Amino acid sequence: MVSLRPENAADVQWTVNGRTDAEGKATIVTHGQFPGAPAGKFKVCVTKVESVGEDAAEPVGVMSAPLPTSGRPQVVIHVDPVFGDSQKTPLEIEVSKGKGANITLNVHKPK
Repeated sequence: MVSLRPENAADVQWTVNGRTDAEGKATIVTHGQFPGAPAGKFKVCVTKVESVGEDAAEPVGVMSAPLPTSGRPQVVIHVDPVFGDSQKTPLEIEVSKGKGANITLNVHKPK
């Protein structure tokens, strides 16, 4: 998931995000239905978690170490949590009115 968080708190009226595909590409939409993002400066938050193991449809929480064998799924963090925190993420973009863009963001796995 890629989320754009406005730097100006007055602009928090819209949700701006997109889900990544298998190649890690996301198409951003505003308020779940409008293509693109409004103009402005944004912090970029990126998260990627996956449930693995038995009954993976019901995650038990965010973990990076294997669970004991209990039949419960494990949730694996694929992106360092710093990128999911709007206060700590080093990723920023500025969206200009009327201009489309393809932006590449580099994130890494937890250490």
